[in-house]
Amino acid sequence: MNRALYGPKWASHKDELLWSFAFLEKPDRNPHWHLLIRLYDHDLAVRNNRITKLEVRAAEIWQKLVPSGTADVRRIVHGHDRVASYVAKELGHELQYADFVTPDEFRRLL
Repeated sequence: MNRALYGPKWASHKDELLWSFAFLEKPDRNPHWHLLIRLYDHDLAVRNNRITKLEVRAAEIWQKLVPSGTADVRRIVHGHDRVASYVAKELGHELQYADFVTPDEFRRLL
């Protein structure tokens, strides 16, 4: 996704790359992820353009990674506290503590 947003030299945009926090839900019966993503763009027009690209390209990119999967992208415009509670609702279970992905988990590999 970073490549789609920032181009082939996306790794050089370290301060602008997608920030995300992913939560695995129902791993034993209907595994799926809830992913919160924040874009770092101070220019509103650039940010809106990148959000639109994210909305358009996310499903295509996810299906390359998981051919049987789907993606449902929803822009959050208000109610951040409710969204955070919803996506993290299963964190109280031991398995979830072992299976969430932190924001910069893979950045060290760049």
